[in-house]
Amino acid sequence: MNANPPLLLQESQVAADVEAEAEQLAKELPLKHQPLANKTRYATSMAVQSRVLMRRFMLVYWRSPSYNVCCAIHTCVFFPFHLACHAGTT
Repeated sequence: MNANPPLLLQESQVAADVEAEAEQLAKELPLKHQPLANKTRYATSMAVQSRVLMRRFMLVYWRSPSYNVCCAIHTCVFFPFHLACHAGTT
């Protein structure tokens, strides 16, 4: 079978019906609905944007090797010292 599915679809009645419906919707919908209007330039507030970006940057930093090295140093070297200071056994 040497049928070319995209070519068959393009020449079919289904494609013609879909094209006609799309053209009709393109004419009708702008008359029924108002375009979206935001009061500001951005859809979200600066606080939401900052929170999302900080979470993203912290996730990238948490996955980086330098963060893991710093955590290992802090855990092995400084954490026992902090415990000793709080326990009063220095």
